[in-house]
Amino acid sequence: MNMNKSLFRETNYTFYNPYESSKSDVNFAIISDLHFAPSVSGKKLNKIIDKLKIKKPNYILFPGDLIDCNDMIEDDKEKERLIKFVKELGNIAPTFMCVGNHDLIKANKDRKSKEEHVWTYGYNKEFFNYLNTLNNIHVLDNEMYENEYMQIIGITQPMEYCEDPKNPKVENKEIFINTLKQSKNLLKRISDEKVTLLLTHSPVVLTDREVLPYLFKNDYIVSGHMHMGCVPFGLSWIKSNKGLIAPKKDLFPDNARGIKDITVPYTSEPYYSNCDKKIKFIVKENANINDNTEAKQESKRIINKLVVNKKLISGPYKLDKDSKLCTGKLIISGGLTCIQECVTFKPLHLGNLVSPMNIETLTLTKKKELNNQSKIKYHR
Repeated sequence: MNMNKSLFRETNYTFYNPYESSKSDVNFAIISDLHFAPSVSGKKLNKIIDKLKIKKPNYILFPGDLIDCNDMIEDDKEKERLIKFVKELGNIAPTFMCVGNHDLIKANKDRKSKEEHVWTYGYNKEFFNYLNTLNNIHVLDNEMYENEYMQIIGITQPMEYCEDPKNPKVENKEIFINTLKQSKNLLKRISDEKVTLLLTHSPVVLTDREVLPYLFKNDYIVSGHMHMGCVPFGLSWIKSNKGLIAPKKDLFPDNARGIKDITVPYTSEPYYSNCDKKIKFIVKENANINDNTEAKQESKRIINKLVVNKKLISGPYKLDKDSKLCTGKLIISGGLTCIQECVTFKPLHLGNLVSPMNIETLTLTKKKELNNQSKIKYHR
């Protein structure tokens, strides 16, 4: 029994879109982590295309790891097979991709010992630039796409972030923060009047308190990388953001699957002095508004302003029970690659209970009564 070649897990998220620039509903299909290689059959690629054609999305989002490594596109026939698939995505809807860690690497063929890193830098920029010339295909390598309704940003996490030879067992937060600092001019362009989606491949550090100051202005952050935390089909109904194992082999990782609030605490001091989107957020580390009457009053004033702007009570924005402001949502795509293809530790396969291919959809609706809904279904 090989269920993973025919079973899809489809997760639908719906949020009210308060921005006046959007006059109608917008549907995004999210797919990630194809890890294209000779083992990815034409039948599988066709099934993905057929499912997307049925869904008829307005846009397709692909948050990284199109290829398993750059060695996979050295063969001209394999390269053409992948290009054909990407062209078909563009024929369905405008498609936006960011660059994942596997898109940046190739096998270290000069490796002389087990101590040396198995991967080396091998980003075929020429190939991804070519994809950018295809109809409706946008590879956002630290770039922004913008139209009259929305902004889509792609941030590339450098190879050293995921594949640091000096510290191969962790994803290096400091390297990612440095990348975000270098992208400050890009992030400053985020509009107060349009919905903003950010694509970046790994979600591992995205809710870290040191990373959030650079990201909280985005309404939706879309990632992949975690492969559902290798949670098999039989257990994936359990609602949690945790997985069983991460790509770095950490046990029970957070930010592994599903959808998660992006929350920031607030006090009476500005978090980003130049940020008017949603409000000038009020944040100070280790501050507790419940301990300060003046801070409480300031908090009420901020919440009232949000309500007047129709943003706290709509879309992904809310105030949670711990007095943290939910400024957006992190959506973690489960990926198109199944457990057997990305984890060789056999006990995690749990027999034939493998993970299906995952497609997520994000609907931004103008109907307030449909806000904050999610549905999961399985089909072949």
